[in-house]
Amino acid sequence: MKHLLFLVLFVLFGELAIAQQYSVNSTTGSNSYPFNTTAGNKVAWLYLPSDFGTPPAGTITDIYFRTSSSATNATYTNFSIKMGLTSTSAWTSSTYPATGLTTVVSSASYVMASVPNIASGWQKITLQTPFVFDGTSNIIVMVESQSYSNGFSVYQNSLTGRRIYGTYGSASGSGYDGTYAGFGFDILTCPSPVLSAQPQNKNQCEGTNVNFSVTATNTSFYQWQVNTGSGFVDINNNAIYSGATTSSLNVATISMPYNNNQYRCILTGACNNPVTSNVATLNVMPGATITNQTMSGSVCETAATSMNVTAFGSVTSYQWQMAIATVGIFSDVPNSFPYSGTTSPTLNIVNTPDTLNDYIFRCVVSATGQCSGVTSASIPLTVLTPPEINPGGPVDQKVQPTEDAAFTISVNGQNYNTYWQASADGITYSNINDNILYKGTKTSTLLVKNPPLSMAEWWFRSIIKSTDPGCGIYHDTSAPAQLKMYLPNSVSNVVGEGGILLSPNPATGAEIFIDNQTTVRNVNVTVIDNLGRTVLATRYQLATGSNPLNISQLAPGLYTLRLADDTGKLINRRFTRQ
Repeated sequence: MKHLLFLVLFVLFGELAIAQQYSVNSTTGSNSYPFNTTAGNKVAWLYLPSDFGTPPAGTITDIYFRTSSSATNATYTNFSIKMGLTSTSAWTSSTYPATGLTTVVSSASYVMASVPNIASGWQKITLQTPFVFDGTSNIIVMVESQSYSNGFSVYQNSLTGRRIYGTYGSASGSGYDGTYAGFGFDILTCPSPVLSAQPQNKNQCEGTNVNFSVTATNTSFYQWQVNTGSGFVDINNNAIYSGATTSSLNVATISMPYNNNQYRCILTGACNNPVTSNVATLNVMPGATITNQTMSGSVCETAATSMNVTAFGSVTSYQWQMAIATVGIFSDVPNSFPYSGTTSPTLNIVNTPDTLNDYIFRCVVSATGQCSGVTSASIPLTVLTPPEINPGGPVDQKVQPTEDAAFTISVNGQNYNTYWQASADGITYSNINDNILYKGTKTSTLLVKNPPLSMAEWWFRSIIKSTDPGCGIYHDTSAPAQLKMYLPNSVSNVVGEGGILLSPNPATGAEIFIDNQTTVRNVNVTVIDNLGRTVLATRYQLATGSNPLNISQLAPGLYTLRLADDTGKLINRRFTRQ
């Protein structure tokens, strides 16, 4: 196809060229090799430019042999003609030249017909591959055929060491002598292509198109080539390449495997005189790609948090953006408090306000030049409001002896635990647990059941602690509330406490004395510590006057002594053991 195209171009550019005939008119004898014999049908001849009158440099398009016998429609099998340039002016051995020859005619069955309108006896052969002659070198012509039909002989002349002849396919001829055949050729002269702009190296983004081009004169054919690491080969137009036989090659949607490809263009003039352009290298730059990112964020109000992206490729910049999730209109995150790192891979937020709850964030990653950037997936942020005890609770409670007291708090927030504490003096508080005296110590309502009179003026408060790991050890403590009790005023509703005294109080020894000035005799004695735990219980027969009670097993602290008679009436007294 390329040769056919050249012949078409040869016709189109014929006005630029001058066709001439240069010949050696040998007439001293005739030779049957290689056109009219089966014994020796491989012959090589050597010609000097001076043999033809010093022809100019150009492209040989046709060759001629001067015949000494009829050659009408001579037919040859496995016929070929090869030509080459050499500085040798005479054969030095009978070995055929092995390199430097170009096959200009080749056919399994070749018919050679007489050519009209030329001098009688000249046989014309048009070259399938035109041969470029430099105007100064000697010319080698080698003809081979395996068999023939209706062959002919050629005229020859005598010059020293100009012919090698032998058997078909043999590397060495059967001899070489001083004869050569009458021979001529047509030469087409025209200027070679001249490059005024070479293809340039390209740095191009992955996924884009790239173009290589040349600017030249005297050019009739272009052929772009590529070297992917194994040498240059011709490029054909396909889904990736277009313009492969024009002055401008386009490479579409390049990918990383094209990195470091080399490109060049072979330019051919009307005389088949090719010129090769410089080599241009393609450097493919990867676009930006996010390989890892924060998927979501959760932070306690006023705490710090951060978001991160990891990007690969020709990255030039980062820009974090934010939007209300329900609206979805993004704007750049301001590079000011509480934000930092707004143009880096990591966005930091300090003292996170609760107003950012349900916002979404993303990072726009830009790439070199026209390389494609990338935007991260949206990152939703949840701002956890730390639980807080609402003002106004708990409140003081005033109850009758034996009447339950309830302290209540309300909490704003979620994910927390509740702890109630008690204090006899309003200074030192201790955690309390559910028991005979307390219920709901881990809930929002603490119930003090049937408190003894000794707990009058005790203090209670609640502590809440966040259970969300993002909020650390955040806790909130309520204001304290006091338990107050109505003092009894007669024995009718409770045994008169004025008739019961404890001494010494504080108790410093192993006993405390119950001074009984009432009519109460058989009682159940219970001692309760300041956490509501029963630490001593016994049945006692009270006498009038002083009654010792062994408290040696009690640790130092504040206690309540409760006396209950058989009718269920109670007496409560507080004492301290040192």
